Amino acid sequence: PRVEGTAHVSRASVYCRYLKSPVTSINATINVDHKRLAVEVLDARVGKQGSLHVRGGLPFAPSPSSQPLHSDGEATTTTGQPPPLHSGIHIDAKEIEVKVRNVYSGLFDGALKLSGSLMQPSVGGRLKFSRGTAYLLPQQSNSSHAIAESLEAGGESKEDIVSRAFTALTAGKRSATSA
Repeated sequence: PRVEGTAHVSRASVYCRYLKSPVTSINATINVDHKRLAVEVLDARVGKQGSLHVRGGLPFAPSPSSQPLHSDGEATTTTGQPPPLHSGIHIDAKEIEVKVRNVYSGLFDGALKLSGSLMQPSVGGRLKFSRGTAYLLPQQSNSSHAIAESLEAGGESKEDIVSRAFTALTAGKRSATSA
């Protein structure tokens, strides 16, 4: 199939169960042609103080002559202007209130850069979780007993459990013990 066109979004809202407040005031212009996706602008508010800004573009598939772009995570150029469309997709999130039950509740800030292509992306940047609580072990008593029994029986190490909990946290999963 061949996909081409432009999507304009104005004053839209989206509810996400992992955010304390809906994403509102979404304004976006996104272009798609047969080779690439280009986000001219995507700006939104999240709650009272949170914001989301997306700019840039990526080809759908890697080209043989293209070289991966440097993933420094910066969402704007040194002049404060949006990055050019060929420099990857820049995502800048500020003061977004996240609420994932039994995983994390607090603020999220991040600057990410997707480079390469949409089929083979490279992701770089920074993530910051602040003024919140991260639950590294399950909050259910039955699961806590199962973990303790697994440790006593020579099962998973504490490091493995913490690693799984971190993976669940970053993936947005509800429980660190489900595999």
